[in-house]
Amino acid sequence: MGGHYTDLLVVNELEEREIRDAGPELSERLGKIAVVTTLGGKGARYCAPDNAFEAAAYSVEAVDTTGAGNTFPGYLLAALDAGEIVENAMRGAMAAVALKVTRIGTSSAIPTQAEVSDFLTNYG
Repeated sequence: MGGHYTDLLVVNELEEREIRDAGPELSERLGKIAVVTTLGGKGARYCAPDNAFEAAAYSVEAVDTTGAGNTFPGYLLAALDAGEIVENAMRGAMAAVALKVTRIGTSSAIPTQAEVSDFLTNYG
C-alpha cells in the first residue's frame, strides 16, 4: 500500500470492524492514526496513538435518525478546524446529533451552532 494519506478517520462500528478484519496491514495502519468510531446511541470513541476516550451520547427522545451520520462528522470537523481540542469537538458533535435526532428531516433538521451551544450549556 502507498504512503500516509490521513491523520483522522471517521467511521461507524461496522466500517471499523470491516477495516480491521481486512487484514493485519490495514488494522496496523488504524493504530497509527486517529480514528473516531461512531457507536450509534452509545456515543463515539476516539483512538489515537497517544490518546483514547469515549464520548457518551446524550439521552434524548429520538424521532428521526436520518442525517445523524452526517451531522456528527460535520460538527466534529468544523470544531477541529476552528481549533477546538478533540474532546470538546466530540462533545459538541454529540450535542448536535442529540438535537438533530429529536427533529424530523435531514439538512433542515440539523441544529445551528447557537442551538448546540445552548444545549451544551443547559443539558441536565
